[in-house]
Amino acid sequence: MPGIESLLTLLCLLGALQGLLLAAALGSLGGEYRRSNRLLGLLFLGAAVVLTLILVSHRGGSGPGSAASQAELLEYALWPFAGPALLLYVSLVTRRDRWPPRSFGLHFAPGAVLLAYFVVTLGAGETPRLPRAEWMMLHQAVYTALALHRFRKSRHESARWGIHRFWVPCLVFVVVLQHAAQLLRWWFRHEAVLRDVVPVTSAACFVVVTLIGLRKALPFVARSGSRYATSTLAPARAQEAAERLRAIMERDRPHLRPDLTLDDLAGTLGVPK
Repeated sequence: MPGIESLLTLLCLLGALQGLLLAAALGSLGGEYRRSNRLLGLLFLGAAVVLTLILVSHRGGSGPGSAASQAELLEYALWPFAGPALLLYVSLVTRRDRWPPRSFGLHFAPGAVLLAYFVVTLGAGETPRLPRAEWMMLHQAVYTALALHRFRKSRHESARWGIHRFWVPCLVFVVVLQHAAQLLRWWFRHEAVLRDVVPVTSAACFVVVTLIGLRKALPFVARSGSRYATSTLAPARAQEAAERLRAIMERDRPHLRPDLTLDDLAGTLGVPK
């Protein structure tokens, strides 16, 4: 039905726009988790691009050289990078913004090989063969399971993750919903009525996540930490100071003193004000 199709198209465009806004808001944050913020913004940017590509491939004309065909190729080329990027993001958050070992780059090798195959084949004037959707879905599901396992293993430390205490489980939940939509689309692949179930699910997730994030002011919370981005206090020493402060507050209760100053507190902790 044209009316419903136009409504779904509008929802997908709105979802892509929300993904771009989230990418811009999160990627510009400073603070302790700068790398994680930027990678999360990159993930939302990639998801918005893929959502747009799916929309183009579904709405465009058919044919090897059509815009729909090119959009589908680009969608498949970006697909293998989503799972490793999700795992890298969760790893950065749980490792306190420290990069994993260099060997982690091997996770992106299949995507690089597939991208090179597409480039070489198209350069030779041929039409590349797309990988089976089942293998791509399995590839994503494995990385989602690994990211979920790492999150569950480290969630007892989630109080120290800042805004990512919200974004990690939220992003994993969104990805799981997308997997469910992909399975539904694959299972009913011969039914035209479910052709847009994946982009519609992604768009709805983006809209809901944006509304929740704005309501909690989460996309902008880390800006308050940017004033400490140039602090000379090492992270390990800052953590020790925080633990020492917690112990002092419980034991001596200095906050009950009306004459307490920041200079006194800093001198007690042995850190600059």
